[in-house]
Amino acid sequence: MNKFKIIVEILKNTKNWPTFILQILEFEKSDVIIQMKTGAKIKCRATEEAKDHFELIKIYIENIYFYKGFEIKENDVVLDLNAFNGAFAIFAANKAAKGQIFAFEGNKDEYIYLRENVRINELKNVKYGNYIIAKQRDESKEIITIEDVFIEQKIENVDLLKIDVKEEEYELLLNLSKGYLSRINKMVIRWHKRDATSILNLEKYLANNGFLIDLNENLLFARKEGI
Repeated sequence: MNKFKIIVEILKNTKNWPTFILQILEFEKSDVIIQMKTGAKIKCRATEEAKDHFELIKIYIENIYFYKGFEIKENDVVLDLNAFNGAFAIFAANKAAKGQIFAFEGNKDEYIYLRENVRINELKNVKYGNYIIAKQRDESKEIITIEDVFIEQKIENVDLLKIDVKEEEYELLLNLSKGYLSRINKMVIRWHKRDATSILNLEKYLANNGFLIDLNENLLFARKEGI
């Protein structure tokens, strides 16, 4: 989506669009709450390192997670790894109003905003935690596995798993047991290029385990056959 279209979509989809645009242009130097016309409120940082508004644009303006067959339904269970400031978790929670969202973020600064954004949206269907998700558990460093999430949160099945873990997506999924993999219906994975074969190996592994795969730019969409 080009810059002009992004601006047009911001005007159409944001209640306090002047504030949003001022932060994008870096004239607004303090934290702001962006109010979407869907009712979602997202507190965004203005620091150059954070760039929270970019994540907001991807989710609410460019709609990168809108894909045929991957719509979030009213009763869905959604698992969000890494949740960053909670923008996607809030998006999912509003879609799955009678479902349950589990959101985990390992970075303590990001987690503060995840927790705050759940609070200001008064969401009762979002559970969250300050954990790093990795292939092996390490309690001393607050690191847990996907299997741990299923067990500790008493999750039977996940309708949609969203992963954005900056190159760790390969180890996470390739080391996930087939028993737990079978309990996930759909996945949206933001993949990061590490080498020429990583994404191919992940595609092959998921396909061999009964998932239909589609790549759209740097997103991998995977869903079980028949779902």
